[in-house]
Amino acid sequence: MGIKGKFLVSYNDCPEIREIWDDPNINIEEISRLNNLAQRYEGGCQYAELLISNYDTTQRVGTIDQLSFFPA
Repeated sequence: MGIKGKFLVSYNDCPEIREIWDDPNINIEEISRLNNLAQRYEGGCQYAELLISNYDTTQRVGTIDQLSFFPA
């Protein structure tokens, strides 16, 4: 918790992980994504995931253009 920079961790959504990162200075964002392993048997299967950070990940949304190797 004493890191001097920003961090972002992606992890499975489970009670143990939520307990480990339970701190007022930590942001936990719930997301879901396709479960690549289950796609073979169940198309569209979603996977619960957590984005854990020490900053507000929504602050930068839309403020930075995607970088490209190809000039416009």
